[in-house]
Amino acid sequence: MLFYLISIDCESTGLSVYHDQIVELGAVLSLWDSVTLQWTGLPSFSRYARPTQKTMCGKASEITGITMASLQDQPTIQQVLEDFYHHLEEHCPDTNISRLLLSYNGFAYDLPLLVNEIERYGGSAITYFRTLKIQHTIDLLPFGRTCLDTSLLKRKATGSCSYKLGDVYLSVCLCPLANAHGALADSQAVLDILQCMEVQRPFQALVAQLPENGLCKNPMTLVRTILTRRALFHNKPSKGQSKRVGDMFQSHHQKKAKRNQ
Repeated sequence: MLFYLISIDCESTGLSVYHDQIVELGAVLSLWDSVTLQWTGLPSFSRYARPTQKTMCGKASEITGITMASLQDQPTIQQVLEDFYHHLEEHCPDTNISRLLLSYNGFAYDLPLLVNEIERYGGSAITYFRTLKIQHTIDLLPFGRTCLDTSLLKRKATGSCSYKLGDVYLSVCLCPLANAHGALADSQAVLDILQCMEVQRPFQALVAQLPENGLCKNPMTLVRTILTRRALFHNKPSKGQSKRVGDMFQSHHQKKAKRNQ
């Protein structure tokens, strides 16, 4: 059975999926035969975006090498996302082949970031994801936790396994990840990891079923969940929310409230 695999990655002005903005969107596409395990590369997508409300924090610039000066002549994220839609329409044209959207830690970061950007400029994230015709979304971070040989993974100071993309890439592909923290390189890394047989076989089994779970989600279900969390964050931030998608900026609200008293 054939699938369009669309691996995406976003670089942003900072760590907040609610406050920060996308400055680079990368996607690597491949036509994958889940029976023969044959891969056919398709044209990739890479665009920078000029943030309209945020500036690059120092740490983000240091990690990505992207500066505000380098973004001045770039289009806004709205135009970039329109270009991404047209790219998929051109290079994934067969409507009989399912599109799978892949990411690494995308459920917690990249996809909420995308949803919030769309809603910020007045668009509808639900409508946009419908136009992309994505059948399923898969996060390779939790998937990797289920199938990788932990004896080969790099260890943190605490002794636990490191599931950072670069560390997983080194363990599986046996070479360092070049241009790490570049959206296109990180997108390619996901497909490189999947092509390693020890990962591809479990992935083949996952795709054969495409269950609705923590590894694989219906995109509409995921987008609605993100929108619900977004509303909760803006209306009533809670300590019970996760660091990534909830209360990591609660202290900002507390300080702002004190200033206004």
